[in-house]
Amino acid sequence: MVHTDIITYGGTGESLVKGEIKQLSAIGISILDGAEVKSLEVKGNVYTYGKDIEPIQNEGHVHNGIRVLGEALNKA
Repeated sequence: MVHTDIITYGGTGESLVKGEIKQLSAIGISILDGAEVKSLEVKGNVYTYGKDIEPIQNEGHVHNGIRVLGEALNKA
């Protein structure tokens, strides 16, 4: 459970992941392919401030869903 807002700033850029340079975006919540999450609740908002950056990306499996009590928006 997240008790406040999730806010990210920026776009897509290079990041070092497990010894390799990858292109990553400033997505607020990102659940990647192969990941399993029991449940996720955000008691605030999920805002991204970056061109074409989604607030939530889910490619994995969330057993009991993602619940955002506020808004989930790109505000760029």
